[in-house]
Amino acid sequence: MDPVAQPIQPIGIEEGRPQDKFLRGLLRTLQGFWSKELHRLNRVLPKDGTEAMTGPLELFTYTVATLPDASDFGASVIYVSDGGPACSRALVKKTSDQTINDSTNTDLVWQAEQYDDGAWFNQGGDAFFTVPTGVKKVRLSANVQWEAGGGTFRLFNFLQDGVGFVGAATNIDQPTGATLIDARAILSPDVACVAGDEFSANVLHVTGGTLDVIVSNNTFFGIEATEFAEGYGGTFQGSNGTRWVPLG
Repeated sequence: MDPVAQPIQPIGIEEGRPQDKFLRGLLRTLQGFWSKELHRLNRVLPKDGTEAMTGPLELFTYTVATLPDASDFGASVIYVSDGGPACSRALVKKTSDQTINDSTNTDLVWQAEQYDDGAWFNQGGDAFFTVPTGVKKVRLSANVQWEAGGGTFRLFNFLQDGVGFVGAATNIDQPTGATLIDARAILSPDVACVAGDEFSANVLHVTGGTLDVIVSNNTFFGIEATEFAEGYGGTFQGSNGTRWVPLG
């Protein structure tokens, strides 16, 4: 048969297939396509459709200190970072031995930072970690290495603002012997605190003389923030234009 004489079938319609079935199938295909497109558009446009699409919406970053008024954004969702480290913590060590007098509670003094994420420590001979703004709870860890010596006992614990507290993790024990070096380790649970609180590692010995805490990899003091106040310590999102809450 002459090809020119063949009936011309519309694209997508098989011979003998009813036209209405084709149209319904076409509508379903278009509906699925536009559904995906609308989903994509809703990710870059306000849900009420008041803003014409010109491209992805601009992402703004602010610190807590420079957070704009909520009225500037209406009820829009914006993301806020406090500009601080993801993990706020510090670890310090000694660079010189420290002589501890007999029967005298003494805060250990630290000369060098191993690291300090969050400005906890004043380098150069400080006995304290000072809690920065926004921290609500901390966890403490420490280890001390004594010079060889005898005596009745040695004590090692944490102090908060110069006094004991629940969770101070006191270690008290007899020395291992006059010719052996003693190492003691303590670890606290999460401890409530406020900005400006000072945490120290405190020692005491009863030997009838003096005793040194020596420079060693086994002599250190560490602190880590385990809970932050709202608005600090990570990335935050405001979803109602007035209150800032953690992303979770």
